Amino acid sequence: TQLVGQSLVYDGADGIARIDGPITFNRTDQKDPLSGESRQIEINVDSEATVLVGDVVLRSKGGRVSRASPWAA
Repeated sequence: TQLVGQSLVYDGADGIARIDGPITFNRTDQKDPLSGESRQIEINVDSEATVLVGDVVLRSKGGRVSRASPWAA
């Protein structure tokens, strides 16, 4: 997955890497390609879990578009 953001901050206390955006990402090497954007991405380095945060838009194969509500700070 190719990911573009503005800044990366890693917090060793909780093991979360936070990437501020705007974020754009594109996964082309999978059977089911996916692209989209969000305001922020949080990555749990230990579990490799990824959470998209704020104004999330996902575009998948076949033209499907999914959106999440804006992020309230």
